[in-house]
Amino acid sequence: VVYANSRRISEVEENGELITKHVEDPVPDWSQPFNADMLLVHNLMPVQTVLFHRNCLLEVGYFDENLSAHEDWDYWIRMSRKFKFKHVDITTSAVTSHADSMTIKQSRDMYLTMELIHKRSQRYADGRSDQFRRLLQCAQAAILKTLVPH
Repeated sequence: VVYANSRRISEVEENGELITKHVEDPVPDWSQPFNADMLLVHNLMPVQTVLFHRNCLLEVGYFDENLSAHEDWDYWIRMSRKFKFKHVDITTSAVTSHADSMTIKQSRDMYLTMELIHKRSQRYADGRSDQFRRLLQCAQAAILKTLVPH
């Protein structure tokens, strides 16, 4: 399984036109060598940056269609238990976000799905459950700050 970097483009709409406010290239969290432990805490790669052989799909199965968000992250965790991942340090795609693109319901769904994936991932903590739990709490607190209005 190989994955590459991605850039993040933040846009806002002003007077009916999309204006680029910020470009991050590459996104630091998405441009790191593979780390299976960090993958348990947060998604390391956007779905469009990943390539894998059909045999991986046949062995691991498909995305969990019951998840309302983070289907790819859940899939990478499951795949990482059976196959090696390799990072290729080139930017191959962009993720564009708009300031008003995510609703409160979608934000809540993303947070709840993240919690579910963290619960599923605990079985891979290999006897380090206290350390893993602290990492998860930090990740969840950081996400909550972005979802709760100040």
